[in-house]
Amino acid sequence: MKPAPKVPCRECPFRRASPNGYLGAASPDSFISSTLTTEVGMPCHLTVDYEDTDWKASMETAAHRCRGSLIFLKNSCKLPRTPEYSAAVRETAADRETVFANAMEFLAHHKAPIQPPTKRKRGKAAKKAHR
Repeated sequence: MKPAPKVPCRECPFRRASPNGYLGAASPDSFISSTLTTEVGMPCHLTVDYEDTDWKASMETAAHRCRGSLIFLKNSCKLPRTPEYSAAVRETAADRETVFANAMEFLAHHKAPIQPPTKRKRGKAAKKAHR
């Protein structure tokens, strides 16, 4: 996999501000279990073409490593055994403000009833211009 971007993507499921339940076809339990037990690393979902029937093979060369998963592992004090993956986690700074600190927080967020997106608030100037 290619190196991870400097920060987790806006839609990263490991971010506290991520849409809850947004895990593709995986359940929250299987998603977090896979994250904690895999030894190959997780790709950034924005860099994988899941419609490609051979996406797992192309992932190795085309996808970037998921920064959110690296921070999550660092926050959780989980160090993979694979040398390359372990090095990526070691080189990542912890960030418990932006990314979940542990599996319990991740599960509480992603198992909660799905919340519809909130409408963006507009400033006074935008409201006046809209009238």
